[in-house]
Amino acid sequence: DLQCVQGAINWFLRKFNVELEIPLRAFKAARLMDPLFAQQANLNAATLEQLRVFPFFNSDEVLQNLAEELPAYAAAAEGMEAPAGADFKGTAEAKLQFWQRNAAALPHWADAVQKVVLVQPSSAASERVFSILKSCFHEQQDNALTDYLQAAVMLRYNHRG
Repeated sequence: DLQCVQGAINWFLRKFNVELEIPLRAFKAARLMDPLFAQQANLNAATLEQLRVFPFFNSDEVLQNLAEELPAYAAAAEGMEAPAGADFKGTAEAKLQFWQRNAAALPHWADAVQKVVLVQPSSAASERVFSILKSCFHEQQDNALTDYLQAAVMLRYNHRG
């Protein structure tokens, strides 16, 4: 059982550190479109280079246009607050409304947001890990699996320093 779990952990690490490196970079870059993230991130022209992971942003002209609107974006983002008590859907709707309100003042950013929201995420890799783990253990071992996974994650984390 230990080898099965170690195999799943190794597969997960390889998947996320190698095979999914570009999609993960894309998700991190997509956060720049979130006005709540922008409030905390201290965005600048160098930060925008992250967007080059998307083929439609791999242009100096596109990034320059976004950089020119950056002060206006930062100012508009400062005024946004997450809706009190909102769930994910409520927060997402508030962000959509932010971009609808600010599209005229931030045309390049509004265009960028429209492109980024079309990128489809996938949870297939993490679902595969759980499928592998489930096949390694019987129902009677579920509690042991939870304890073992917690211990394995702690050990792996502590060895990294």
